[in-house]
This record gives sequence, structure tokens and C-alpha cells, in this order.
Amino acid sequence: MVNRNIIKKCAIISVISAALLLTGCEKQSKDDGNDKSTSSEIDDKNTTEPEKQLSQTPETSEAPDDAVAGAVQIDIDSGSEFQEIRGFGAGFTYYSDYVYWAKYKDEVYDLLFKDANLTMLRFKNAYKYNEEKDYDTKVEREFYEKAKERLADEGLKPEVLLSSWTPAQYLKTSESLYGEGTLIKDNDGNYEYGKLGEYWAELVDYYYDNGVPIDYISIQNEPDYVAAYESCTFAFNERPDAASYPKSFLAVYDATRNCKKPPKMVGPETMSCDSGDISLMVNDIIKEKPESLFGIAHHLYVGGDENSAKSFNTNLRSLGTDYPDIEKWMTEYYRGNFMFTVQIIQNSLTIENLNSYIYWGGVWKGPVGKDMENMIGMDAGSTEEDWDHEHGYVIGEKYYSMRHFSEYILPGYKRIGSAVDLKTVNSAGSSKPDTDEVSCSAYVSPEKDRMVLVAVNDLDSPQKYQFNMGGYKVSNSRVILTNYENGENTETFYQDAGSLDEEGCYEMPAHSVVTIVIDGSAGAN
Repeated sequence: MVNRNIIKKCAIISVISAALLLTGCEKQSKDDGNDKSTSSEIDDKNTTEPEKQLSQTPETSEAPDDAVAGAVQIDIDSGSEFQEIRGFGAGFTYYSDYVYWAKYKDEVYDLLFKDANLTMLRFKNAYKYNEEKDYDTKVEREFYEKAKERLADEGLKPEVLLSSWTPAQYLKTSESLYGEGTLIKDNDGNYEYGKLGEYWAELVDYYYDNGVPIDYISIQNEPDYVAAYESCTFAFNERPDAASYPKSFLAVYDATRNCKKPPKMVGPETMSCDSGDISLMVNDIIKEKPESLFGIAHHLYVGGDENSAKSFNTNLRSLGTDYPDIEKWMTEYYRGNFMFTVQIIQNSLTIENLNSYIYWGGVWKGPVGKDMENMIGMDAGSTEEDWDHEHGYVIGEKYYSMRHFSEYILPGYKRIGSAVDLKTVNSAGSSKPDTDEVSCSAYVSPEKDRMVLVAVNDLDSPQKYQFNMGGYKVSNSRVILTNYENGENTETFYQDAGSLDEEGCYEMPAHSVVTIVIDGSAGAN
């Protein structure tokens, strides 16, 4: 069980002052569970990097001839393609066994994999954590099989990311799974990178042989943080008290090439999304063996403020521009409310060019009331009398944040151009709206027969949005709405809300999110 009272304190790197509609980034604190607090400092710096692929049009843009008076103009360009979506997913780590033993577990699996179409499963390595008996993969195996069964109905399949919080204790200097310690050394004082590689080659085949095929591995969760729970320290350069992350990564890569199913590797899964922090960990890897790093994986606990998604934009943009040819994955984060989570996913996709967003708590130990931190909260009781919720689980608001993207933006879809003309927004005399308040992202299927839009209106007033489809011929549309103006009443989230009108318009309530599913084809309107 995770100790939920450990606080991570980190300092910030930067705040934007020159790019379009962006503000500062705050660094945050994080503990090992979900009761995580925030501390921040602000350090201003200028940036001259032009804003690329944001969902806005230039100040000089003109409304189209068929623009509806008073409507916010949003131009969709299906001819401009950006990154391919790898998939959306969640972590199934601590407390996932609560689902395994649950009476109504099939309902939970349906919610996650049949309804939300989560395809990316992040598991926690536990190979040889107990040296007296083999690790039983029954929980991970069931999650994988249940996901596989349900996703097959959509022609999809799950992919597994195995992240390690620590290697087995015999490989750590502290001889403990928990707290401080790094990779062991040999008698000559050299770090045992070879033994770490052998360990990973063994565990990948072990999981495979026990029903959990591993598609991707991350050798260390948050190597930049010493935790009281399972942890192991790696540094960007070799130190007396810390093994080298790049050398460890490359040793594992070499050793796992002969596995029954050689996994792709992502990293460094730092707490930070700051490109400067990440570059220290991965640039030597890229320089020595670029084919070894399939994707940049990071968290969001450092690099922005959980109360402002736009505060992350500087770091997201840097990652997108610094690593244009490598996939970018966000593999753990949970902070902020429903609307913030939608906004940070939106910005990650449109600014960083993210390929995969993996939420932290797919399931977690459920609270007495509503779960506002995780996707699904599971009750601990073994009998119905012990449950706090009907059927022993509760759907959290972040479930719907994720589902607004994951249900219809499927693996293989590509993000396409979308631009909001902010001059057409009626902000009722308030300050100029920004990327958190008004945004839209757009995606198209490989066959070009379906387009999916995710639009946000987080202003205090309703806005009519007009979606100009350019050369895309629309056959029909479906709108799915979450009106967050009603607050945390999740029973009203993610509701069918009609379709676009004949002019491509939809009336967006204040503080609302819509997913718009459009069937059609590329060609003249």
C-alpha cells in the first residue's frame, strides 16, 4: 500500500511571456498516492519560440462568408495532419486487486474498456519482489484479457506499458524495495548495469509466459525522486550514490532484444515535463543508440500549476519542438478537476503533439463519497454491507474527462488542423479569452470517414460555436456534452446532446465540453 503522506517538493523552471496567450509555469509537489499538495515558485523568462499548432487563428483572420452572426468561428482543416494517436489509457497499479475480487467487476471492465475504449494499460513491475515465491500475474492478466475481449468489438487491442518503481531488492544498494538506494556495484566499484539488463530480460519473458505480453517498458518510474515507497535512484550522469540512467537504459535495451517479444522502450518518466530536465536523461541515449528510445515519457507533477492548464504550455511546446520525431507520452498525472483535466489533455495533444495520455488512477481505493481524483473508485469491503457505493464502486469525474477523448479518438487517428478565431468570442466585456477557456482539437480516422472534435467553452457565458469543415463532407453528427456549470454531479456528465445544425453550429453552455462525432468523407462540401 502506498504511503499517502509523503510530499514531493520541487522548484519551477519557467513562465512564458512572449508566445500567444500563454502564461507561467509552476513547479509542483507530489506524494506517492493521491493526497498530493502543491507548492510553487515563479521564475519569469522570455521565449521567442513561435506558437505552433495552437487552436487559434491569427489576429488578422477574417470570418468566412457564411459565418453565422455572433458565433465563435472554428476552422477545421482535414488536409493538415499532425501526430498519430497511439492511444489513451490509465494506470492499473495499487488497488487494482480490488477489481479482481469485486462482485460487479465486469461492470468496471465495461466502463473502462467497452465504453471508454482505453487501450493503454500501465502496470507496475513486481518481478522477484518476493524472492521466496514467484510473482502471481493474475491481476494484470485478468485486466489484459478483459480489455482484449471488450476492445475487440471495436477492432482494437490493448497495449501494455510495464513501469518499474524499483528492481528487485538484490539489485539495490539498500537491499530494500523501499526508499533510497541505487543499483548495486561489483567488487571493483562499478555499477552492475549488465545484471540489471539480465533482470529485465528475465522479467519480460516471465510476464509473457504468464499471460501478460509486454509491449513497452520503462526501467524506472520517476528516477528524479527518492520516495518512501518503492523507489530506486538513477541520475543523468554516474555518481557515487546514483547509477547512470542512460547507461542503465541502454543495458536493458541490449539485454531485451532477445526476449520472446522484445519490448519497445520509453522514458525517462520523470516527475517533470520540463524539456531541460528530460534532455539530461535522454540525450546521451539518443546520441549513442537513437533506435533504443521509442518515446519520451513524462509526468506533469513539475512544470505547471494544477489550477491552470496553460501554465504548462511552455514546457509542452519545448518537448514538441525538441523531439519532433519521437513519440511523446504522458504516463502519470491526476491533479486538478474535471475541466482542468480536459484542458491539459487538449493542450498536450495540440501543443506537445502528444501521442498517448495515460491517466494515473484507472482504479483506486474509493472514498466514502464521490471520487474526484481517480477514474473509478473501488470500495474495500468484501460484502455489500461494507460498501459505500452501490455495486461497490463509484465513477469519478476524471473518468469523463478521459472518455471525452478516448471513446472516439482511436489508435491510428491523426490530429488535424483546428483554429479558433478568438476575435469572434463574446466574452461579455471580460478580458480576452485564452486557450484554457476556448479551444478545439480535431482528429480524423485513417479511412477519413470519421472526424472527431473536442471543444471547450470554460467562459462564464454560453457561446454558439460554428464549425467550418472546409473540404470535409458531413453526412451526420452526434454531440456528447458535459455541462460542468452544474458542478460535480457526474450523473449529468457525458450526455447525448443532439447534433450540429445545418450551418455547423452548436450552442455551448458556460463551462462545458463537447465531443462531436462526425461521419462523412473528404471532399467538397
